[in-house]
Amino acid sequence: IAPAAEARVGSCLAPGSKALCTVWTGKVTFIGDGDTIYVDVKGDRTNKRLHVRMTGLNATEQTVYSSVAARRRGECHALEATSRLEQLIRASRWRVRLAALDPGSHSGVRPRRAVAVRIDGRWRDLATILLAEGHALFLPNRTEWAWNAGYSTIAEQASATGAGIWNPTYCGLGPS
Repeated sequence: IAPAAEARVGSCLAPGSKALCTVWTGKVTFIGDGDTIYVDVKGDRTNKRLHVRMTGLNATEQTVYSSVAARRRGECHALEATSRLEQLIRASRWRVRLAALDPGSHSGVRPRRAVAVRIDGRWRDLATILLAEGHALFLPNRTEWAWNAGYSTIAEQASATGAGIWNPTYCGLGPS
Protein backbone atom coordinates (compact mmCIF):
# COMPACT_ATOMS: atom_id res chain seq x y z
CA ILE A 1 0.00 0.00 0.00
CA ALA A 2 1.39 3.38 -0.99
CA PRO A 3 2.84 5.44 1.90
CA ALA A 4 0.32 8.22 1.18
CA ALA A 5 -2.60 5.92 1.99
CA GLU A 6 -4.71 6.95 4.97
CA ALA A 7 -3.46 4.41 7.51
CA ARG A 8 -4.03 4.52 11.24
CA VAL A 9 -3.41 2.29 14.24
CA GLY A 10 -6.35 0.37 15.64
CA SER A 11 -7.59 -2.96 16.91
CA CYS A 12 -6.71 -5.93 14.75
CA LEU A 13 -10.21 -7.33 15.44
CA ALA A 14 -8.53 -10.68 16.01
CA PRO A 15 -10.66 -13.07 18.10
CA GLY A 16 -9.27 -13.27 21.64
CA SER A 17 -6.42 -10.81 20.99
CA LYS A 18 -5.94 -7.18 21.97
CA ALA A 19 -3.12 -6.64 19.44
CA LEU A 20 -2.90 -3.36 17.55
CA CYS A 21 -2.56 -3.19 13.78
CA THR A 22 -2.02 -0.75 10.97
CA VAL A 23 -5.49 -0.22 9.50
CA TRP A 24 -6.68 1.05 6.11
CA THR A 25 -10.10 1.30 4.52
CA GLY A 26 -11.10 0.95 0.91
CA LYS A 27 -13.63 -0.19 -1.62
CA VAL A 28 -13.65 -3.69 -3.11
CA THR A 29 -13.47 -3.59 -6.91
CA PHE A 30 -13.35 -7.36 -7.58
CA ILE A 31 -13.69 -10.59 -5.63
CA GLY A 32 -11.14 -13.08 -6.91
CA ASP A 33 -12.20 -16.07 -4.84
CA GLY A 34 -12.97 -17.03 -1.26
CA ASP A 35 -9.71 -15.62 0.13
CA THR A 36 -8.66 -12.95 -2.39
CA ILE A 37 -10.10 -9.50 -3.09
CA TYR A 38 -9.05 -6.42 -5.03
CA VAL A 39 -9.33 -3.14 -3.13
CA ASP A 40 -9.05 0.54 -4.05
CA VAL A 41 -7.40 1.80 -0.85
CA LYS A 42 -8.69 5.11 0.45
CA GLY A 43 -6.17 7.93 0.42
CA ASP A 44 -3.45 6.27 -1.66
CA ARG A 45 -4.02 8.85 -4.43
CA THR A 46 -4.09 6.17 -7.13
CA ASN A 47 -6.70 4.24 -9.08
CA LYS A 48 -4.62 1.12 -8.59
CA ARG A 49 -6.38 -1.97 -7.24
CA LEU A 50 -4.54 -3.74 -4.44
CA HIS A 51 -4.60 -7.54 -4.83
CA VAL A 52 -5.19 -8.64 -1.18
CA ARG A 53 -4.64 -12.13 0.25
CA MET A 54 -6.82 -12.58 3.34
CA THR A 55 -4.97 -13.50 6.53
CA GLY A 56 -5.60 -16.78 8.33
CA LEU A 57 -7.65 -18.81 5.88
CA ASN A 58 -7.40 -20.76 2.67
CA ALA A 59 -10.43 -21.35 0.45
CA THR A 60 -10.50 -23.95 -2.31
CA GLU A 61 -9.43 -22.70 -5.71
CA GLN A 62 -11.49 -21.33 -8.54
CA THR A 63 -10.56 -22.20 -12.11
CA VAL A 64 -12.65 -19.50 -13.83
CA TYR A 65 -12.84 -16.03 -12.27
CA SER A 66 -15.64 -13.61 -13.06
CA SER A 67 -17.66 -10.79 -11.53
CA VAL A 68 -20.70 -12.73 -12.78
CA ALA A 69 -21.37 -15.59 -10.35
CA ALA A 70 -22.88 -17.90 -13.00
CA ARG A 71 -19.63 -17.80 -15.00
CA ARG A 72 -17.38 -18.86 -12.12
CA ARG A 73 -15.99 -22.38 -11.95
CA GLY A 74 -13.86 -24.09 -9.34
CA GLU A 75 -13.08 -26.92 -7.01
CA CYS A 76 -15.66 -28.24 -4.58
CA HIS A 77 -16.66 -25.46 -2.13
CA ALA A 78 -14.80 -22.74 -4.08
CA LEU A 79 -17.96 -21.18 -5.47
CA GLU A 80 -19.75 -21.31 -2.12
CA ALA A 81 -16.83 -19.54 -0.40
CA THR A 82 -16.67 -16.85 -3.10
CA SER A 83 -20.44 -16.38 -3.04
CA ARG A 84 -20.53 -15.97 0.75
CA LEU A 85 -17.60 -13.54 0.67
CA GLU A 86 -19.36 -11.53 -2.01
CA GLN A 87 -22.61 -11.51 0.00
CA LEU A 88 -20.83 -10.13 3.07
CA ILE A 89 -18.92 -7.50 1.10
CA ARG A 90 -22.07 -6.45 -0.73
CA ALA A 91 -23.83 -6.01 2.65
CA SER A 92 -21.13 -3.48 3.58
CA ARG A 93 -21.66 -1.60 0.30
CA TRP A 94 -18.29 -2.88 -0.93
CA ARG A 95 -16.39 -1.05 1.86
CA VAL A 96 -13.74 -2.97 3.79
CA ARG A 97 -11.27 -2.48 6.60
CA LEU A 98 -7.80 -3.95 6.08
CA ALA A 99 -5.50 -4.68 9.02
CA ALA A 100 -1.97 -6.01 9.45
CA LEU A 101 0.45 -6.38 12.33
CA ASP A 102 3.24 -5.84 9.79
CA PRO A 103 2.32 -3.49 6.92
CA GLY A 104 4.97 -5.26 4.81
CA SER A 105 3.42 -8.70 5.31
CA HIS A 106 2.72 -10.48 2.04
CA SER A 107 1.91 -13.78 0.36
CA GLY A 108 3.94 -13.82 -2.83
CA VAL A 109 3.28 -10.40 -4.37
CA ARG A 110 -0.04 -9.91 -2.58
CA PRO A 111 -0.21 -8.01 0.73
CA ARG A 112 -1.62 -10.21 3.49
CA ARG A 113 -4.43 -8.49 5.39
CA ALA A 114 -7.22 -9.26 7.81
CA VAL A 115 -10.39 -8.00 6.16
CA ALA A 116 -13.52 -6.76 7.91
CA VAL A 117 -16.86 -5.46 6.67
CA ARG A 118 -19.19 -3.02 8.40
CA ILE A 119 -22.57 -4.66 8.97
CA ASP A 120 -25.25 -3.26 11.28
CA GLY A 121 -22.91 -0.51 12.43
CA ARG A 122 -19.94 -2.64 13.49
CA TRP A 123 -16.89 -4.12 11.85
CA ARG A 124 -17.08 -7.91 11.40
CA ASP A 125 -13.98 -9.96 10.61
CA LEU A 126 -14.56 -11.90 7.39
CA ALA A 127 -12.25 -14.82 8.16
CA THR A 128 -14.06 -15.41 11.46
CA ILE A 129 -17.35 -15.74 9.56
CA LEU A 130 -15.97 -17.84 6.70
CA LEU A 131 -14.13 -20.22 9.02
CA ALA A 132 -17.13 -20.61 11.36
CA GLU A 133 -19.40 -21.44 8.43
CA GLY A 134 -16.91 -23.96 7.00
CA HIS A 135 -16.10 -22.05 3.82
CA ALA A 136 -12.32 -22.24 4.28
CA LEU A 137 -9.47 -23.93 6.13
CA PHE A 138 -7.46 -22.21 8.85
CA LEU A 139 -4.03 -21.14 7.58
CA PRO A 140 -1.68 -19.99 10.37
CA ASN A 141 0.94 -17.33 9.71
CA ARG A 142 4.04 -16.41 11.71
CA THR A 143 4.05 -12.75 10.69
CA GLU A 144 0.32 -12.10 11.16
CA TRP A 145 0.15 -14.19 14.35
CA ALA A 146 -2.60 -12.30 16.23
CA TRP A 147 -5.35 -14.28 14.48
CA ASN A 148 -3.84 -17.78 14.84
CA ALA A 149 -5.31 -18.91 18.17
CA GLY A 150 -8.80 -17.54 17.58
CA TYR A 151 -9.06 -18.79 14.01
CA SER A 152 -7.76 -22.22 15.00
CA THR A 153 -10.49 -22.57 17.62
CA ILE A 154 -13.18 -21.37 15.21
CA ALA A 155 -12.05 -23.82 12.52
CA GLU A 156 -11.99 -26.69 15.03
CA GLN A 157 -15.58 -25.88 16.03
CA ALA A 158 -16.69 -25.83 12.36
CA SER A 159 -14.96 -29.16 11.80
CA ALA A 160 -16.71 -30.71 14.80
CA THR A 161 -20.12 -29.75 13.41
CA GLY A 162 -19.37 -30.91 9.85
CA ALA A 163 -20.01 -27.42 8.45
CA GLY A 164 -19.22 -26.69 4.79
CA ILE A 165 -15.89 -28.17 3.75
CA TRP A 166 -15.99 -30.42 6.80
CA ASN A 167 -19.03 -32.32 5.46
CA PRO A 168 -17.47 -35.58 4.20
CA THR A 169 -20.28 -36.34 1.71
CA TYR A 170 -20.82 -32.89 0.16
CA CYS A 171 -18.35 -33.34 -2.69
CA GLY A 172 -19.07 -37.02 -3.22
CA LEU A 173 -16.54 -39.80 -3.01
CA GLY A 174 -12.92 -38.88 -3.53
CA PRO A 175 -9.48 -38.95 -1.97
CA SER A 176 -9.35 -38.60 1.80
